[in-house]
Amino acid sequence: MSRFAPNSIEKPNPFGRVAEDDLMRFEYEIGADLPSQYREYLLQYNGAEFAKASFHADGAGANLHHVYGLHDGPQYFSLRDRWDLAKWYDIGDRAAGVSDFLVFASCGTGEPLLLHLKTGAVYSLDPDAIQDDPERGARFEPVLVADSFDAFIQDLMSDEEYCAATMTPEEVEAFKRQLAELGRRAENEQ
Repeated sequence: MSRFAPNSIEKPNPFGRVAEDDLMRFEYEIGADLPSQYREYLLQYNGAEFAKASFHADGAGANLHHVYGLHDGPQYFSLRDRWDLAKWYDIGDRAAGVSDFLVFASCGTGEPLLLHLKTGAVYSLDPDAIQDDPERGARFEPVLVADSFDAFIQDLMSDEEYCAATMTPEEVEAFKRQLAELGRRAENEQ
């Protein structure tokens, strides 16, 4: 059984595998060891996508859009170019604790998904939750999504499961009717 069950990997190593030496060099560059589950994921799958990619947890919910890897592929999929939360929001080291997080993925809405480098927990960050006060420094309040990388991946949902978890049955039925109507319109236009 896969360590990510009931989820599964789609497109492992989409831009090539990462060598142990390259991973160690990246850890040196960021000044931290990666949590073991995430490190193992990079060595085995390096930026792979997942069959189920939606999540919902305490006010945070979205669809995984890009999962970053260590490779020479497109920059928007590159962990080396995307990992630094302080750089994403131009807050430097003005936010206490910002260096404890690594951006490992982004949502379809553009929100970063964070991995806590010491605990391995996964967080979502709403950019509107970042407050940058020149006198008091920057503050941010990420939302805990899962206690570990593997738990996060295992708990990801299909689009249908996400709708069922976040919508009433009436909203789901109304949404299905809208989709069916859009499908009929598209067929009639052809």
